[in-house]
Amino acid sequence: MPLLARMLPSPLAIDVRRGAIASLGTVLADRRIATEGRIAVAVGPGQGAQIAADLDLPQCEVFQVEEGTVDAATELGKKLRSGAYEAVAGIGGGKTIDVTKFAATMAGIPMVAVATNLAHDGIASPSAPWSTRAASRPSASPCPSPW
Repeated sequence: MPLLARMLPSPLAIDVRRGAIASLGTVLADRRIATEGRIAVAVGPGQGAQIAADLDLPQCEVFQVEEGTVDAATELGKKLRSGAYEAVAGIGGGKTIDVTKFAATMAGIPMVAVATNLAHDGIASPSAPWSTRAASRPSASPCPSPW
């Protein structure tokens, strides 16, 4: 089996502490992910307004992710492609992270996962799972692992 098939992708940095979201701009600049600050931020419906208020990213645009569906990811991907973003940060729970991960793949930009709940694998998973009413079982779309 080839080496790359046996490797487990993992995030470049993990920062777990109170106030970590407020220092997102510094993390993006330090990791050379977004040096000019043109960032898109996707937030979930639960804490979105509060998270957007805590961000110190003057050039960011905040997008609300209402549901964890392929349609929501496709719509976000279109918005990301139409902007000149260096990266997108998905801030929230599993559905928000998965939608943002798939949309970033569509737009061809790096995605930074900022999990507000560490009880899921979205911060390191190389796929975005989807459930649809038409499908008898869930499926997954391959995506690069988040930064």
